[in-house]
Amino acid sequence: MKLAELARRHTSAAVLAGLAAVSSFYVLVIDRDSLTTQELEARKNRLLPAWRTDDVTRIEVQLSPPGSGPTSYTLERPPPDATQRMWNLTADGTKYPADEQIVDSMMFGFERSRVLREVSAASVDRAGFGLASPRARFSIKMGDLTFVVLIGGVASSQEGIYAEVEGRGVYVISKGDFEQMEAQPDELRSRKLVPYMSTELDALWLDGEGGARKFERAPWTGGRGSGFRFADGSEGPKGKRVDSSRLDQVLVSLGKMQAEKFLDKAAAEASSAPKVTITMVPKVGEHGVLEIGGACPSEPALIVVVRRAPGFLAACAPKGILAALSRPAAEFADDGMIGATVDAITELTIERGDRALDMARSGTGFNVRKPKETQIEAEVGNELLTDLIEARGDAASEDAQMAEGLVTKMRVVSQGPIPEAGVHLERVEELEIGPEQEGRHLVIRKEDGAKLWIGSATYASLRPSDLLLRGTQILSRKSTDVTELVIQRGTSRQALKQADPELTLVEPKGDGLGVDRAIANRAMGALVNLQAVRWVSEDVLPAHGLDAPRFVIEAKLGESESAPAETVTLKLGALADDGVYATISKETGVFLVPRALEEAFERSVISREAFRFDPSSADALEVDLGTEKASLTRDGRQLRWKGRSDARAAELEKELIALDALIAVGAGAPEGDHGMDAPVLKITITPRKDPEDAELPKVVTLTVGAAGTYDGVPIRYARRSGVDATYAVSLPTVRRILELVGGK
Repeated sequence: MKLAELARRHTSAAVLAGLAAVSSFYVLVIDRDSLTTQELEARKNRLLPAWRTDDVTRIEVQLSPPGSGPTSYTLERPPPDATQRMWNLTADGTKYPADEQIVDSMMFGFERSRVLREVSAASVDRAGFGLASPRARFSIKMGDLTFVVLIGGVASSQEGIYAEVEGRGVYVISKGDFEQMEAQPDELRSRKLVPYMSTELDALWLDGEGGARKFERAPWTGGRGSGFRFADGSEGPKGKRVDSSRLDQVLVSLGKMQAEKFLDKAAAEASSAPKVTITMVPKVGEHGVLEIGGACPSEPALIVVVRRAPGFLAACAPKGILAALSRPAAEFADDGMIGATVDAITELTIERGDRALDMARSGTGFNVRKPKETQIEAEVGNELLTDLIEARGDAASEDAQMAEGLVTKMRVVSQGPIPEAGVHLERVEELEIGPEQEGRHLVIRKEDGAKLWIGSATYASLRPSDLLLRGTQILSRKSTDVTELVIQRGTSRQALKQADPELTLVEPKGDGLGVDRAIANRAMGALVNLQAVRWVSEDVLPAHGLDAPRFVIEAKLGESESAPAETVTLKLGALADDGVYATISKETGVFLVPRALEEAFERSVISREAFRFDPSSADALEVDLGTEKASLTRDGRQLRWKGRSDARAAELEKELIALDALIAVGAGAPEGDHGMDAPVLKITITPRKDPEDAELPKVVTLTVGAAGTYDGVPIRYARRSGVDATYAVSLPTVRRILELVGGK
């Protein structure tokens, strides 16, 4: 098992925490007097008599595996009192950052290595044990102690391998313990090509494809990308805020810039064709410079990355990292009003004239201080903050001026993610929003002086009001309270009356039409239990689409024990990302309802029962395709198909039973595209005569026309004689009937 695999096995927090005693099976040269009695007792069955992880600062390794040439390298890190203690690997005279996880796993092998048995001094055969020319030599510096471990061949008993701790003795340890310690230089090299984390940067420059994009740390605080602005020399607007989401994508790409294949300097220089050059300016230390571009030798799916500083490093990395690094400066310009994230915002104040909204996080929700003192749930407050953060505008010119009139002032306080001296840094964003100018409003961000134009819908969400304080339960009644319901959708109108328990279809009118109780109950239930997603505006704006609503639902509600009789009108307008704009006659203001609410009102309430028929009640059935016919006649308790098998007749009867109405698609005469003038199928049913009925039953005809779709489902249009409606039936069912009748 390779060390990298073993490292992955030990990545859990519990195991990494356990690395506090990292490892042990190097040869040791050790002053026994410097070890404590407690250490010796605790590790008497371990290869190394002591292990103090923090004190390990240097490991020299020489490997001579069977069948391979010798390899040597050194791992080093600063002493325990250093601020940063990152491991470095030196191999072939070049220093590289080491993979901390792999080093930790290697040290864990030293720490845990257990002695299977000790070989007496008299029995030691250094040449025979492979210790004269060991396959591995480890020299570990741990404080003032140095352990030297030699690894030999397989023990004669085959239970493990020989290991010698210089100055202490020869032992047999397990092969697995040795594999945990053994690592090749390439395994130990860090795959990270980017020398600094975003929190260490004062500036980040991108050049090449996408142009000159220079970002510098801004005076305001912020997590990751939200704390940067355009610097001098950039193609972006100098001093203006960088869009945090776009810059975050760059930082994510830097995080994904992991070496999948290392390149030597000659191969790197020959393959490198930089498309983007990244310069990282840290708060402390030299600039980091990376060049990205060029096809990886023998790996065309990868891209070449050359790190020029600090220290030369070259490798092949995933091509996908280039996309975010190549965006032009214009795409990094922040066109939002607020730079903080929802979770970071602790206070919000909006003032316009003598009206104000003032709220602050408190516990699991928000404390609203104005317009009146109250508490609201976190979800309600976060929805408003999300609206403000997601609101986007168009860049305005530097000389754009506000029109005269009432100015809205907004103040947003957020908490920085990085504590300094144990106290989170506070960010205060102040904005001014001007009155309407030709259908738009000018926004000035005081933080960076940027000016934006926003539309009326966004402006409406900035109005200080009591909308946040309103409950979202608009109606709370019972379906039985509905006495009349009218659903208007464009030119289509449906109306019904309820006098419990009877439901009557008022509109549309026609022969054989009744109410589909399941669909009607769903529509009534959706209305009487109406709940808003949230309130969005005190005024109805053109963007809400309520001047010409797509649905108008009117209902008369009778008096109940908990509510008086009332008439309500619900209007549904334009779609938003998280719902549908709506108003109701009993409330002022606009709210959002879930998109799924529309489904309760868009289906026809015309009964599907009127279409249904039961072949078992037929004396005869004729299925006419135009070119082919099937005639089934009753023979006792069975319908038989002349000229065809009883099994075939049973299959046809089964499909005729399945020919049920999915939904009524319209009342009155069929439309031209329903295909009733050239049907694909006509079914004539002669019902069985009731002996007690003097009159013969009426013959029923089902006509199946053109194909279409309903709610994305393939259907065919169909009608039944004596019923003034067109229905949707299953297209696959019709296809099977056609195949049974038309097939031989």
